Amino acid sequence: MTTPAGWYPDPNAEGTQRYWDGAQWTEHTAPLVATTPADAPASPAEPAPLATDAAPDGGGGRRKLLGGVAAAVLVVAAGAFAVTQLASADGGADSPEAAVSGLFDSMADEDLVGMAEIVLPGERRTFVDPMLEGVDHLRRWGVLDESLDTSDVGGIDLEVEDLELRTEEAAEDVVNVFASGTMVASLQGEELPVGSLLEERALEGEDMSELDSEPAREGFEDVMITAVREDGRWYVSGTYTIAEAARADAGVQLPPPDEAVQPIGADSPEEAVDGLMASIADLDLEGMIARLHPDEASALQRYAPMFLDEGQAAIDEMVAEAGLDIEIEDLDYDIVERDGFAVVTAATFSLRATADGEEVSMSFDGDCTVITVDGETEEVCTADAPESSIDLTDTPIGDVQAMLDEMDEVGLVVAEGPGGWYVAPVRSYSEVVLAVMRVIDREHIERLIDSAEDGSLAQWFEEQFESMFGELGLDEDALFGSSTEMFEEIGGPIETTDLGDLVDACQGGDMGACDDLWWSSPIDSEEERIAETCGDTLPAEGGGTCEARAGSDQSDSSADEGSGSTDDAAALPDTYGDDPSLDVLWEECEAGDGAACDDLYMESPVGSEYEEFGRSCGGRQEDGSFDWCEDVLAGGS
Repeated sequence: MTTPAGWYPDPNAEGTQRYWDGAQWTEHTAPLVATTPADAPASPAEPAPLATDAAPDGGGGRRKLLGGVAAAVLVVAAGAFAVTQLASADGGADSPEAAVSGLFDSMADEDLVGMAEIVLPGERRTFVDPMLEGVDHLRRWGVLDESLDTSDVGGIDLEVEDLELRTEEAAEDVVNVFASGTMVASLQGEELPVGSLLEERALEGEDMSELDSEPAREGFEDVMITAVREDGRWYVSGTYTIAEAARADAGVQLPPPDEAVQPIGADSPEEAVDGLMASIADLDLEGMIARLHPDEASALQRYAPMFLDEGQAAIDEMVAEAGLDIEIEDLDYDIVERDGFAVVTAATFSLRATADGEEVSMSFDGDCTVITVDGETEEVCTADAPESSIDLTDTPIGDVQAMLDEMDEVGLVVAEGPGGWYVAPVRSYSEVVLAVMRVIDREHIERLIDSAEDGSLAQWFEEQFESMFGELGLDEDALFGSSTEMFEEIGGPIETTDLGDLVDACQGGDMGACDDLWWSSPIDSEEERIAETCGDTLPAEGGGTCEARAGSDQSDSSADEGSGSTDDAAALPDTYGDDPSLDVLWEECEAGDGAACDDLYMESPVGSEYEEFGRSCGGRQEDGSFDWCEDVLAGGS
């Protein structure tokens, strides 16, 4: 009897579970979180599955805030599960179909380890380490629960039914797999791994069970997932899937592997950057692509022959027409080496570019930057920068500034790979994000929240603006309004407003209050209905838009009054026969063209019969529904 792949009690480590791949134990382990029978077999040949409790069914009510938190936590937790379980196992499958089938099987089994291990190894390496560190910071801040068990992330159940696969070969090592089936998903709010910071400062005792939902079913058809063969195994690839979609749109063939741009590795981080800078100066498109890390640019390097000649010809033509010439000299670097990669920043450089007879130059000597344009030179030196007149001592903003001063060096990341060192743009971005995350502490986050809630942050801004504008002899309130009002525009009212007050203000004609009411009210409540109709003054067209819609109506009205014309020809078109172009869209919509219905809705005057005919998809969508007609009519009518 073959034991299916999954998590089972580790026979050699009490209190631990280990992943069984269907044939043997792997190196992936996690804490044991469920009680196992005392007589569970210890043999890896026949491991006993862990007992699991069925997820409770739930109702369908949701709050907007809870929904946003749930979505964020699920995305982060799913990533946490995958990356913390990954190791150096090759993964992959024996065929393209098996790779994609394995992806869906792992999804249905909630086996995110299996999902991750079926992804192309280079793409895993690009995102695994940064994601792992990021998850640790989210735990540290209390966004995710510190006790989160990454082998059993709760909150969502997924199933895939009636999966069907078909394949189209793009090349011997690249195959597009088209998947059709039905996705079934349900949510259990109380099982989400929400951290204490969110519970205390955002949710404030909200009942997460309001997010519970009955299983929802969504069919999908011919979803393309590209599988790539590497070292004899097949993997799914996000970058190749994007590239294949672009290739299909262009209607061209994929060149064979031996025509791909071959990566050019360097002997050191400095030489890797030198090579890229030389290619940029020479406007050598192939040279630029070749010096990117294969983990990040494998698909780009493989598909480059499809556009390389045409792209380089366009660059050469531009250079010839403009007389463009670029020189980069005096390059020197500061390098901070880390584990397997280095962060490179420019210590000194000089750049000169000429085009259309004009010359621009820039140089940096470590302290001063000198820029010359058409013979006019400007020099800026860090030592000459004036000190700020704003006192940041012992303020929330000062906390942020102090944290940023402690950041790790950020710059261009150069990483080791097959054949040497390569420039890694994606890793460069992730390192900037992580450098910021490393210096942020929960206490700083909470202090910022406290100061925003009690109004002290707005007061601090008010004082600083008054001081700054006072020194200039200007009246800041006359120019911009008070900074407290500005703060409320950005972040919402500082004082908590009762929904009844917002209802009264909205029904009294305050469109801003209507928008605030929509964001604050429970879904499907009477308060939400009042907000969506802008105090029963406008059609319900989605909440949070009353101020914009009212402004648009006023502009249209003003334009009509200002024209001084009362002719019928000056009136806005309302129904079929009033406007030839809208009539065409009406006819196409009536014939079942969903895109034409959507265009009619977007292009016709607000409140017109044209607009309503488009919204209803030609009478096919019930009142109060605002789904895109192209989706509603996708299956025909």
